[in-house]
Amino acid sequence: MNPLENGLTEHDTWEAHITKDIADLLQCKAIYMLQGWQESKGARIEHYIATEIGMPIMYEIEQPINEKRVTHQGKGYNTTFCSFSFKNNNLVTN
Repeated sequence: MNPLENGLTEHDTWEAHITKDIADLLQCKAIYMLQGWQESKGARIEHYIATEIGMPIMYEIEQPINEKRVTHQGKGYNTTFCSFSFKNNNLVTN
């Protein structure tokens, strides 16, 4: 789910957006944190909630030459994690 595509408009309040984002987050099985997420109040709230409920969290890590890697954090889940990355916005499995 993309919080920028949550069905609300730019005219809705921040509070309305974060409320919808949290409701949407609770329907997810994992969360993917973009690089720089610490700079966003909403992303910090989403990260906190995901951490508290034990949701797996994946983090984008910038690599040279437009390559992005993903790391995974989760607690209480028996999961197999496939390593993958994004190159030029395309998914590449490793």
